[in-house]
Amino acid sequence: MFVTPAEFRSTFNPGTYLSIFDDNNDGIVADDDPNVALVLERAHSKVVSYLPLNFRSWAELSERLPAHAPILLKGAELDFGFCLAMDRHPEFAKTYGGEERDKRWKRAEGEMDRVARAMLRLVEVPETPTNVGGLVRSSDPHDPSRRRRLFTGKTGIF
Repeated sequence: MFVTPAEFRSTFNPGTYLSIFDDNNDGIVADDDPNVALVLERAHSKVVSYLPLNFRSWAELSERLPAHAPILLKGAELDFGFCLAMDRHPEFAKTYGGEERDKRWKRAEGEMDRVARAMLRLVEVPETPTNVGGLVRSSDPHDPSRRRRLFTGKTGIF
């Protein structure tokens, strides 16, 4: 994942974070809380779903991305996580964060669309083949250019 639970917690007002994730009402939400982990996993999968299939390893991805792209991925994951967290308690989100949720979702989708388009242009072009410009002939016996011309006359080619 691109985001740690502590970074995720910092995107919320402390009261909002407790209202969303403190299911047993003890006033404490640990960083290893399974509900937080589930929201972060869902947000991460949403971000990764925008990436091209040939970039599934973070090491390979990070070495081929421009320097600012991991920050965009992290920001999009935080925004998706915020929205998915609000979905845990729709009544709370409707009262306190419905417009913010919609704004962040659109922003995250826009960022990931731009990253995906940029990454499609980052794919390396293979080296130029050695036979560029050379004569190419077909080995297909049914290729019309390989047929021997038996008779040419005024009536055409036979």
